[in-house]
Amino acid sequence: MLYGALLLVSAGIIAGVAARLLAHERTRLESAALQAEEGRLRNRAEELSLAVGVVQNEILRELRAIPYEEIDETLRNWERTNPLVRNVFVWRGPGDLLLPDPLLPLTREEEGFLTRYKTLFGGMHGWEERLDGGQADRSVSQQLFHNVSKGNVLAESSGWVPWYWENTLCMLGWVQRGERRCGVELEMAALLSELQRAMPLDLPEGRALAVLDAGGHRILQSGPLDPGDDARAVLSVPVGFMLPHWEVALYTADGRVGASAHQYAVASTLLVVVLFVCLFCAGGMLLLEAQRNRRDALQKTTFVSNVSHELKTPLTTIRMYTDLLRQGRVEDEEKKVRYLSTIASESERLTRLVNNVLDFGRLEQNRKKYQIGRFDLRDVVAETVQSQRLRIGEAGMALTEHFPSEPALVESDRDAVQQALLNLIDNAIKYAASGNQLLVELSRSGREFQIRVCDAGAGIPSAHRRKIFERFYRVDDSITARSQGSGLGLGLSRRMLTDLGGSLTYSPAPSGGACFTITLPGVEVV
Repeated sequence: MLYGALLLVSAGIIAGVAARLLAHERTRLESAALQAEEGRLRNRAEELSLAVGVVQNEILRELRAIPYEEIDETLRNWERTNPLVRNVFVWRGPGDLLLPDPLLPLTREEEGFLTRYKTLFGGMHGWEERLDGGQADRSVSQQLFHNVSKGNVLAESSGWVPWYWENTLCMLGWVQRGERRCGVELEMAALLSELQRAMPLDLPEGRALAVLDAGGHRILQSGPLDPGDDARAVLSVPVGFMLPHWEVALYTADGRVGASAHQYAVASTLLVVVLFVCLFCAGGMLLLEAQRNRRDALQKTTFVSNVSHELKTPLTTIRMYTDLLRQGRVEDEEKKVRYLSTIASESERLTRLVNNVLDFGRLEQNRKKYQIGRFDLRDVVAETVQSQRLRIGEAGMALTEHFPSEPALVESDRDAVQQALLNLIDNAIKYAASGNQLLVELSRSGREFQIRVCDAGAGIPSAHRRKIFERFYRVDDSITARSQGSGLGLGLSRRMLTDLGGSLTYSPAPSGGACFTITLPGVEVV
């Protein structure tokens, strides 16, 4: 309760300060939203401008590719078949227009074409691009596109003339071919059709994007919102030098660029709620971490106590039998042999315990090094079982062994595999001797080899099966109460086998005991 009250007070103070700061941030956020929206709008405008540039550049490429002697015929064919071409021309100098020939009967479209560009064809205006505002209106990418088009695509003089006639934008593209200048007038309706495909289709609800011509008329539009004829754009930017005096405009349902005040209030409330939740979650996690650390500390204390007992017990036995033998108080040869066997067995037990503790320390510090080599698992299993055969017999357990006849080759750390198997056999002797049965089996499963160590003891309760591979963990029941252990063996064995590309798993034995399976990848025999 005390921790909860402290968290509640702290959360309230922090939330109040946060709400005040959020109120002051509102103006700044709206300004940032406006700048961000303007940046996105400029990107849209640049995409449209570059789309126009792609169309223009492609037309100039095709003009350049026309054979000189086929220019007139090809241009006439373009005028009839190319939807992007409205009119064509061949010009040789001021007052010298070869196509369309002003001396021949003209169509109404050709008459209008000559009227629109009378001053241009008459030499009263230059053919360079007439860009109001000059190079300053170009973005970096537009300038790069323009330079590439001029420098890399066309080796000779060429260009586009943006031309306003009766407040309507027209475009004239030309290429210098010898003494003649040939070109086309772009069909703006077809160009707008190309630009419509460049308009975004994924605008959010309540928004519309439109392209405005020089007169402010919407000629392209996309988005779910349908603004009325009298609607005013909340934000607009120029398209660029490709479409002079044209703009890309943004329309919104509420006439605002950023989120509404209601949305801001909702967002602020949600933020404060999230802040409360985060604080309580963080506090809960800290409490859980403290409990986990306390549990780990208790486990380590228990581990030290168990290890001390496990070290003390064999040392006491070794010292007692050594003193008896040294003082010559044992004359019976059979007893001497038994005492020496006990000393050897207890020494092996000490060695296993020390090795486990040392390997545990190395694994915890990621300093464990493995000596990988190829060996036959049958030899390792047989050697390990043979070394423990006396202990197994003394525990009153009947040993059953099953080994394959063919080699079981693996590439792994022989000592680590043997240590893991020793830990499993040692656990069976200590905790499952009452079952009087021990099975050690080596078999092949596909490309893997499995070593199974099964007993007929009391087994492991289901509530503990998920934790038996944790460090320091011991099943606290009457079975383990009769036998001391460090709680390292299973966790250490699984960690080493996992590092070696294998695994260690548990399953209940059919007889009711425990069955542990070591799995290692095999080596194909060539």
